[in-house]
Amino acid sequence: MDTSFNEFMKTIALDLDGTLIDVSERDYRIYADILLRLGYSPISKDEYWPLRRNITDIHYILSLSGLVSEEDVSAFLKERKALMEAWSYLRIDKPFDDVKETLSRLNKEYNLIILTKRYDREVTKRQVSELGLTDFAELMIVTDSKEEAMRGINNLYAMIGDTENDIVPANNVGIKSIAVTTGIRNKEKLSVYSPSVIINHLSEVIQYI
Repeated sequence: MDTSFNEFMKTIALDLDGTLIDVSERDYRIYADILLRLGYSPISKDEYWPLRRNITDIHYILSLSGLVSEEDVSAFLKERKALMEAWSYLRIDKPFDDVKETLSRLNKEYNLIILTKRYDREVTKRQVSELGLTDFAELMIVTDSKEEAMRGINNLYAMIGDTENDIVPANNVGIKSIAVTTGIRNKEKLSVYSPSVIINHLSEVIQYI
């Protein structure tokens, strides 16, 4: 599909992680693998993921497995940061079930941009391409401010994302901010940032734009 922009059409920006793709398994596997390497027993994903989505302090989550040493916590955090964009873990991510159908519908009326904050541009391009998402939207990778990137997008109408890093910049820019609960924040945490609307699945966005 041709994703070239039409200068007369409105543009919608969409976050990648947690909005278009399910990152829960990657996040948990990194956590669990590091703990096992450090000699600890990770809690189950059913226990871990709700805590992550509630922005529970990582020290508390690690303490549930007996990891309280500052040295080990530091080692965990350093390794997790290094692995979050490693291809061996990124390849675990999958688009949510409704994503491609929804993007196809949106693409008929709006220019679409996948606006993501990542540090490894090449591996991000590879992931998005292999998942088939560039069939529907252009990819914009930022390493610093999403708000600055938004201000540079012509006819930007809305931002769809799963964290305050999407909602707050959108509110600051003065566009519609649509929060989705499929990612790393639950509904209660998202509501604190006053999004224009909160949806449970990306497909629901059709009725709000």
